[in-house]
Order: sequence, then C-alpha cells, then structure tokens
Amino acid sequence: MFTLSKILAPFADPRVLAFLALIAGTLLLWTRAKRLGRIAVTAVVALAALLVVVPVGDMVLAPLEERFAPVELPDRVDGIIVLGGDFDAVLMTYRGRASLGESSAGRVLAFADLARRYPDARLVFTGGSGNLLDPQAKDAIGGADILRMAGIPLSRVRFEDNSRNTFENATMALPIAQPAAGETWVLVTSAYHMPRAMGCFRRAGWTDGGVRLIPYPVDYRTARGHKRRDFRFEGGLRSLQIAVREWLGLVAYYALGRTDALFPRPTPQGKRP
Repeated sequence: MFTLSKILAPFADPRVLAFLALIAGTLLLWTRAKRLGRIAVTAVVALAALLVVVPVGDMVLAPLEERFAPVELPDRVDGIIVLGGDFDAVLMTYRGRASLGESSAGRVLAFADLARRYPDARLVFTGGSGNLLDPQAKDAIGGADILRMAGIPLSRVRFEDNSRNTFENATMALPIAQPAAGETWVLVTSAYHMPRAMGCFRRAGWTDGGVRLIPYPVDYRTARGHKRRDFRFEGGLRSLQIAVREWLGLVAYYALGRTDALFPRPTPQGKRP
C-alpha cells in the first residue's frame, strides 16, 4: 500500500494534472484534433486565473484546519509526541545542514517549545522516510538536527525512524512511548493533518485505558475569518494540493480501517471517541 500510494500520489496532485493537460493540449494543437487542444489549453489557463482570484485551495483546506481547534494545555503533561514530515529530509540528509527548502519545520519547533515548557514530559519524535526513492533520508535525522539547534538535549528524546506514513507513526511509536492509564499526552502535527493523525492514533490504541491525547495543531495555512487580499498562483495551487491529498488520505485510511472515523472529530473530555 505504501508503494502504491507513492506511485499514484502525483496523479492526485492538481498541479501535475494541470501540467499534463497543458502538455496534451499543446500537442493536440499540431494535430487534426486542434479544437480539443484549444479546449484543454483554455481550461488550464482558466483554472490558473481562478486560483489567482479565488482562494479555492484555502476554501478546501480550511475545514481540515478547523476540525481540531487549539485547546488550553493542562499544568501537567506526561508526554509529547511529534510527527515528522514538515521539512525537507532529503536536503538535510545530503547537505548535512539545516535546509528546509519550501517547508516550515513548524511541528518540530512547536515540539521544542513544548519540551521547554514541560521539562519532565517524555518526548517522542516519530518519522522515518516517506520517500520511495530516498529511503535513507529520514525525518528523524533532520528532526534531531533541528531540535539540537533549538537547544533541546537529544538525550531527552526517543526517536522512531522506521515509520513511512501516519498510520505507521501511530503504531510504531506506541511501544516506544508506552502511555500509561491516566496519563496526558500531547500530539503535535500540522493543523490540516490533525484529523487523520488523531484518527490513526485512536485506532492504534493511544487513547485506550483512559489515556488523554490532546491535539496540538500548528503550521496553519489558512486564516479563519480573514480573506486574503493578495494574488497568489503557486500558493493557491499548493494549498489545493495539500487539501486534495488530505481528503483522499482520510477516505483511503477509513476504507482500510486505519482511522476511527471518516472525518475524525474532537472527543469531549472524559469520553471515549
């Protein structure tokens, strides 16, 4: 399933589909089917204009980011776990220096901040390589480098570096963290990714036995109640690509039994999901 998902992923990317349509339309302009070529090229241009003027990507991404609202953390936290995947592990592995590319590392930086806030909490970083062609470029390696630069002693952190996706993050980190009954853990990941992450962690058994798992969404890409006033083509395409990937991921994970709900929701305190 991991290999299949990586092979099919480009065909779920609106940017790739638009580019392929543009190539096909251009080629058709030099054939007898030039009318079909004009339609394809015009459709791509119209889509580009739409994404520049209308924040379609933000509109599709916002429901994911709003699903789990930030909550006030308690005075005591027993453990904090962060999911890798929000920085360029390939660049950091091959360059050997902090090289985020177009990524943000918002998850790791939030994790470092919480680690300082809760000095007695157990810390877990989960993230191997989700790259089919570069399996040696692991998020745990880059994450350790960022945490070191943020001043977090690596001796405090348990690293899980074999997981390749969110489902494996949840299942492989569980025996490392070993959350006990009555403990409170904080899950850190990007806001748009939180629904799928919470669904996977619940399904994996993180909330069994009365363990409280608090979502800590970071790395927001939409602004609630605020309409962007700038024109952005690439940013709009990127938001749309992330949203499409996450919505498809939710459907696929639910169909495979990897999440506890099609669109996981927050659980009222004291109740099981």
